Amino acid sequence: MCIKSLLIDPHEVLNDWDETSMDPCNRPLITCADGLVTGLGAPSRNLSGTLAPSIGNLTNLQLVLLQNNNISGHIPSEIGKLPKLDTLDLSNNKFVGSIPISVSNLRILKYLLETSSPNIKEQKIALAFGSSLGCICLLILGFGFLLRWSQRHAQQIFFDVNEQQHKEVFPRNLKRFRFKELQSASHTISATRT
Repeated sequence: MCIKSLLIDPHEVLNDWDETSMDPCNRPLITCADGLVTGLGAPSRNLSGTLAPSIGNLTNLQLVLLQNNNISGHIPSEIGKLPKLDTLDLSNNKFVGSIPISVSNLRILKYLLETSSPNIKEQKIALAFGSSLGCICLLILGFGFLLRWSQRHAQQIFFDVNEQQHKEVFPRNLKRFRFKELQSASHTISATRT
């Protein structure tokens, strides 16, 4: 009943939670096993207000589904006192702050769906922007390395092509010289030797 007292219920979905009834298992949105409350499910019921710290007293809770409401305030640290909690979905509410550190005490928790408070939405946007910016920087860096590599590779090919332009000495590549040309070349060679 403490949980109900801190929630605003415009559609009166919690009206059947009767204070005079000693058996909570007869209440809608509550799941029980062997007479113990094991689940609290009120997704998309337009509930607002705050989540009561007394939720930590329901030590047999295995499932809490309060997603898609307008519940605000801090997530109570008493959530960490629910040793059998398997699934906790508080997404798409208006919680502030972070998920309490006490949640780390929940050893069998398999599904923790994050709260979507304005602060967390801003963090998601910042994270997405930072990731995108990082990817863009990596792409630019990659293109820069590729461009530099292609320029160096092109220069190597250029030098290789120039080296291949030297003609090998084959008889077909020899020029026929006249005697006077040979005599003049010999005279030039002899003059440089002396």
